[in-house]
Amino acid sequence: MHKWDCKTGLLVGKPWERKSRGIGVLALSPDGKTIACSGMYDRIIQRWNTDGEIVKGIWTDDSDHVQSLSWSPCGGRLASGSMDGIILIRNAKNEEEDIEVGPIKTNQGWIYALAYSPLGDKIASGGSKETICIWDANTGELLQGPIDDLGSVFSIVWSRDGNKIYSADRFVRVLDSNSGAELHRFEHFNFPCSIALSPKHGLLAAVGHDGAAQLWDTESYQPVGHPFHHEDHQKLTRVSFSQDGRYLAYCGLNYKITLWMVKDIIPKIEISLEVDATNPAAPTVDQPDNMRNDLLGFSEPSRPFAVYGFPHPSQRFHVLSSLWQRLWNTLSMFSLSNLLFTRMKVNDDDALCSTCSTLDFCSIIHNGIGEDDAVPLGYLTDIIKKRDQCGLCRPIATYFSQCGINLRMITCKLYAPGEWSLMGHKRGAYNGMLIQSSRDGFTLEMRLLGGTGSKVWGPKWLHGQRVDQIVDANQLKRWIHTCKKKHGETCESDWWRHGEALPNTVRVVDVVRMAIVPVPPSCHFVALSYVWGMAGEGYWTTQANLKQRSAPGGLDASILPDTISDSILLVRQLGERYLWIDSLCIVQDDPSDKAVQIGVMELIYGSSEFTIFAAAGTSRDPIPGVRSNTRDPTQHIAKIQGLQLALPLPNAKEIIANSTWNERGWTYQEVMLSRRRVFFTARQVYFECRKELRSEEMLPQPGFAMSGLGMSGLGQIIPKTRSAHLTCESYLRPYMEIVEEFTRRKLTFQSDIVDAVDALLRGLTKAFELADGDYDKAFRFGMLLTGCLDDALLWQPRADTPHARRVPTNVMWPSWSWAAWQGAVRYVSDEIYHNNHAGPSLPRFKFGQSLVEWHLVNEDGQLVHQYVDHRKGMILECNPRSATNAAYVAPKGDIDSQQLMTKDVPLVPGTLVFRTSLSRFDVTPWVSDIQNAGAGVNYAIYSILSDIPRPSTRVGRIILPSSTNSLASHEFIVLSRSTERPLGAYDDQRLGESYYGCMLYVMAVQKMQDEKRFERVGVGIVFEQAWVKSAPEEKIIYLG
Repeated sequence: MHKWDCKTGLLVGKPWERKSRGIGVLALSPDGKTIACSGMYDRIIQRWNTDGEIVKGIWTDDSDHVQSLSWSPCGGRLASGSMDGIILIRNAKNEEEDIEVGPIKTNQGWIYALAYSPLGDKIASGGSKETICIWDANTGELLQGPIDDLGSVFSIVWSRDGNKIYSADRFVRVLDSNSGAELHRFEHFNFPCSIALSPKHGLLAAVGHDGAAQLWDTESYQPVGHPFHHEDHQKLTRVSFSQDGRYLAYCGLNYKITLWMVKDIIPKIEISLEVDATNPAAPTVDQPDNMRNDLLGFSEPSRPFAVYGFPHPSQRFHVLSSLWQRLWNTLSMFSLSNLLFTRMKVNDDDALCSTCSTLDFCSIIHNGIGEDDAVPLGYLTDIIKKRDQCGLCRPIATYFSQCGINLRMITCKLYAPGEWSLMGHKRGAYNGMLIQSSRDGFTLEMRLLGGTGSKVWGPKWLHGQRVDQIVDANQLKRWIHTCKKKHGETCESDWWRHGEALPNTVRVVDVVRMAIVPVPPSCHFVALSYVWGMAGEGYWTTQANLKQRSAPGGLDASILPDTISDSILLVRQLGERYLWIDSLCIVQDDPSDKAVQIGVMELIYGSSEFTIFAAAGTSRDPIPGVRSNTRDPTQHIAKIQGLQLALPLPNAKEIIANSTWNERGWTYQEVMLSRRRVFFTARQVYFECRKELRSEEMLPQPGFAMSGLGMSGLGQIIPKTRSAHLTCESYLRPYMEIVEEFTRRKLTFQSDIVDAVDALLRGLTKAFELADGDYDKAFRFGMLLTGCLDDALLWQPRADTPHARRVPTNVMWPSWSWAAWQGAVRYVSDEIYHNNHAGPSLPRFKFGQSLVEWHLVNEDGQLVHQYVDHRKGMILECNPRSATNAAYVAPKGDIDSQQLMTKDVPLVPGTLVFRTSLSRFDVTPWVSDIQNAGAGVNYAIYSILSDIPRPSTRVGRIILPSSTNSLASHEFIVLSRSTERPLGAYDDQRLGESYYGCMLYVMAVQKMQDEKRFERVGVGIVFEQAWVKSAPEEKIIYLG
């Protein structure tokens, strides 16, 4: 912190250094004797006297970083607002922590602004969730608000009579403090950052993003004079009046505090860093070199500062009106490490436009600029016009022109995350800049290349680097070696495999001998994941060529497609010997060999040292970067002020997500099971393990985990260690996630639908010890049987999924399995019956309550009882039911397979047999869903209708094929009870109010042709009382 003499603009005494991270917020007590301050990224509040001595007692009880402080008018209390929306009010007279009011949970996001009312009985708060609230300062009770639809609220002041509140959000507003009504809005002053009210005159001041300051008359709301600008028009962040109202001060991105005389709006004093009023021999403006050395306390070859003034505005200090209790005292925070570097000029620098040439990029990147204090660069259309004249405008124009957005009226601003932006890593952890547009979701990252990054900060961590035409195999080896050496068991193994070794029936390619051989004991091998494409069968291993390929040199590389031959070359370069490739290591025309290999595929991909993912093209295409001329590594690099700033290569997540590889069904389990992954894309290579992500264009900081590629992996969705307290909910959730992601992918052969996810389901069986580890008892037809079958049956087809059965060549899968139907399915909450076209915004599935005992006919025609966990989905809250509103009671009774056989009921393998109740209802399309449906919608929401208590009473909803006729009649069976309380699913005016557990999950069924078995038509929900009153029939159901 510094203290300045406002009459002379000179520094008074030495800076006061806070023994923690930089200062983010401060406030002066009403008597002008105590300064309260808090760090930028900590939860500590300290108090100092104005002589620079710290007051005993440090407060640390704030639950998150403090964003605002406000003293009560008498100075007896101090209020703090934090990032988690909590307000605490403390006794400011006590040295020890003494919270008198709070925590007040505001639900306002980050509390940017706090202000006590003039009488001290109320406190107003504003935050990032675009609201203002007024609280009782003595009880914490909400008195007014939330006053919403404001924009993020950065500043609040009260009128002197306490009847009005002035706020700075998207606009400067005047609000009635008693009703919350908006009294006035200053329309022509957009995006203000700070406001202040003159303590003596009826004047309101505001400063904003465009570097302008404006005064208004608080009675007439008319502007007083014209807007006055700082000479460089940079963003202004804080404004304050002196106690007598004669002076107006502001600060901003020019790193200065500037003082004006209000009477004539003429700048009188510009407070700079270089003079100390207490030292007659202090250097003057003409002696910056000596001044810098004196301040730092050491001697070194010095250079002139690029800009003189205050420290970087990204640290967002708060200058409050109370700071003017003493006219001579203006406070700001400061860190010696934030002194600016001189601007460097290199002969081959790109030219800059008039806007960009005013910026010191070394200083910006080194010191950081917060997003809230970002430097405006102007309209994007103007930037595009300057692309041929400016080295910075060119990459900005290039990036945003490719985003496919309307560029009109979009503005851009520049900021640099700085030293503490990446989860507390040391300065230099982020070396680059971000160009953010006013269009949400579009931000350009520009990163320093390693060769010039040292000019800003010595270490090279997280600097960019050039990508060559050929992949550096030594770099890949270092990535893999680092993971093996430093990540331990996290990346080395999975506990549920129990040290399993690959059986000797598994084959691998020996890339040295060029032969297909049985996997050696304790073999270290690599796996390949790729898209087969239509390269033909000529290179497959078959029963006819297996013997030849088993001999040294027997594998003819000349007939292999490029992806496979390149993977063999890469494995050699990486110093490995064995490689598993499905088309070569599985005998493609031997069904029994296929079955054996598919049965251990979970172990193959889970045990490989790493997996090579050829995520660009199909098997006919080369792996980019393994050989020359197989990829385009072009990077756009701007040379600015001696720095080289590179545009990032295309986003890895988007490239992989949009690739053909990511569309294929088989590749999903391959990536989910792999512990270490090497992704080859068209532009660069990525290495991902369970702790880190590396890329060719980036040198990451050791131990710093960059965001992943969106592939969580099986190891991330199941327990890290064995647990004795697992419930069916523990494994049902990962199962549902797997089914949802897998079914959206494509298969060349529809008969692969279960085989292509078999390895993942086997992994779940082992990890959760389902059915005592017996996969064939835990899963059938891709469906989870043990514990949660009633929940697994509740899958829903996506609206755009084709309504068609999947017809394999060998067997017809039962209709109750998602594998029997083409297209993607999902498991979501009952809210799907309100919006069938919603995307990921739908809440997650909630577990139901079991009502049925299930039996499955096995391959031998025997009934096998299926375990169901009846503890799950218990209803903890339920409305009392009157005598006329009886609860649904599930039918009970054993099922004897011998008795069924005497009734001439064929027990077809795959048939579910269970006792439940059956009833009939009409269905009709729900008009709102039909109106929301677009082209290609094959499933829609239908209302389920009953004639009780009146004709056409809506008793539930169901998703059916959109070809279903209106008022068609269907038979329904009960599956389980919903634990949700969906609104609008039935006519509560006729049937009564809802309660938890009031809805039954039902399945619409129809008789299979020439059989006594039923098949699934759709799944929905029915109000319990309506079902009971429909006179349902108890029945044994055969669901095929």
